[in-house]
Amino acid sequence: MAGGGGWSPGCDPYSCGNGWGTLGNTGMCGAAPAKAAVQDVVALAVGRWHACAIDKAASLYCWGYNAKAQVGNGSKANVTVPVKVDLPGAAKAVAAGNDHTCALLASGEVLCWGFNNWGQLGTGNNFDSFTPAAVPGLQGVTALSAGWDHNCAVRIDGGVSCWGRADGGQLGIGVSGGNLQVNVPTQVPESKP
Repeated sequence: MAGGGGWSPGCDPYSCGNGWGTLGNTGMCGAAPAKAAVQDVVALAVGRWHACAIDKAASLYCWGYNAKAQVGNGSKANVTVPVKVDLPGAAKAVAAGNDHTCALLASGEVLCWGFNNWGQLGTGNNFDSFTPAAVPGLQGVTALSAGWDHNCAVRIDGGVSCWGRADGGQLGIGVSGGNLQVNVPTQVPESKP
């Protein structure tokens, strides 16, 4: 596991990473790791100031800083304990970016929510979503990963599709520069179709 933030004895909650509930508990930081209030975790993703976990029942829980709706609970209020995200099916994987989150369902469908200034939700527009929104045209996904403001998915046919911020060439689709963005999943040219 990797992620930002941390803790130190006697610190204020913002300097230890719990100022917005990032640690998933209601307490202050301390000398030992905090235990989030979700059990039987099988998958975990950590964004800039939020985190999400899938439990063994395939339910998704998120918590932390939520000013961009990246927790997916229909609000922009910070969440200090894990809340269940309403998904239309069983969660298989979760990926957390800077201020957005995506979930892969057992059906192979991908849903994303949160900030969408670079098209990182893959919905074909730049409107933020307070709750999970389906990524159109992306089916049969087997793996999912999030970057700061972009995502990539591996499809069952072995191909890779990416979307979101593209100014540094991070989508692998042969374009970069300026304020470039791709707000729908796009095939990475050298991956299997």
